[in-house]
Amino acid sequence: QPNQGTLTINLNHFNTTPGQSVWLSPLRPDGLDLERETWLNPQLINAAGLSQLDLFLRGDITQEQGGDIHLAAGGKFTAYGQEIVLAGTIDAAGGVIDISSRATVAHENIDKESELQKPEAWGQHDVHVVSGARLDTSGNWVNRSAAVDVGQQSVSVLDGGSISLRSRGDLLLDTGATLAANAGALLSANNTVSGGKGGSIQLQAAYPAEAVDITLDAKLQAQGFSQNGSLSIDLPELQIGRGEPVQTLKAVTLLDYDFFAPGGFAKYSFATNLGGTDILPQQGASFAWQQRNCVLKDGAYSAATSSRSV
Repeated sequence: QPNQGTLTINLNHFNTTPGQSVWLSPLRPDGLDLERETWLNPQLINAAGLSQLDLFLRGDITQEQGGDIHLAAGGKFTAYGQEIVLAGTIDAAGGVIDISSRATVAHENIDKESELQKPEAWGQHDVHVVSGARLDTSGNWVNRSAAVDVGQQSVSVLDGGSISLRSRGDLLLDTGATLAANAGALLSANNTVSGGKGGSIQLQAAYPAEAVDITLDAKLQAQGFSQNGSLSIDLPELQIGRGEPVQTLKAVTLLDYDFFAPGGFAKYSFATNLGGTDILPQQGASFAWQQRNCVLKDGAYSAATSSRSV
């Protein structure tokens, strides 16, 4: 995809813990502490038409509702900090969204001998995607048929991108939030449709030798036209099915059969980083997993080029 520029905000040079924090908000937050907090106006960032936005902090990252970030097709959004709360939209068609509260910082600025780089100096920090938030690396819909006034030519992105959330603490995906890495499609000038593949979603919650909480109530999707994408989850302990546990799990995340029912992925990968895994029969229910692919809606052939509408 064409490169439309990069904005990198690297505040790792602040030698205090916690360090400088960042607010993504359409309005300047009340009571902003200019010594420790930086306000970024998303409208100005979006107007720049960036392909890449990087935030590297020793402090917190808060995206308020309405603080939406829209990057160019194939773009990349990276946010490495401590406590991370996302309440708006982050959109990069076919691109990358990489969120981490696990003390990963810009490599060129790491002092390998610094006490601040030791894991225990950072403590436990959460990633929270609240209701109404949307992280989207889905491909887009481009209509180049003669029946539609194309206007400005848009970049076609067929395959979904990737979303990675890594938490050095709790990973909370609320009901009403969405993580989407679905395919896009292209309708050519001769009315031939080309559909893409689903992308990937990776979720990780871990803290050395301690249990952390993980909630997976958000809508998770990586659907394609012929091939869905993948979901990878790394968490402390896991139980699949609501049967009677055969081992004692202190911080178990329960996924019942309904978790797999939407069929949004072709591949699931699970790993545990603290305890074990139980896969248990669920009384009165059967496990029948089948992926469900994307299909064009009625009227798609006459729909103008847009991001996600067909």
